[in-house]
Amino acid sequence: MIDPINELRKRLKTGTQAALAEEIGVSPPFLCLVLKGTKAPGAKILGFLGLKAQKVRRYERINGNGRDSSPSAKRMPGSRAPRS
Repeated sequence: MIDPINELRKRLKTGTQAALAEEIGVSPPFLCLVLKGTKAPGAKILGFLGLKAQKVRRYERINGNGRDSSPSAKRMPGSRAPRS
């Protein structure tokens, strides 16, 4: 898997962020946010790098009993327990 941020940093070794942003066709502040990881690279940046976005599914393990242990899965105060 190719990391677009690393690819952008490689290109920055030969110039400034402002010059790279102009070459790509994005604003320097936007490029800065992408390099910091705050924003995802858009179509212009990916196209400039010769990349395309792919959808990735991520899965998290739930606790051992097969129930979600996240705070949002807990009962609300005052609600009834499920009947068995």
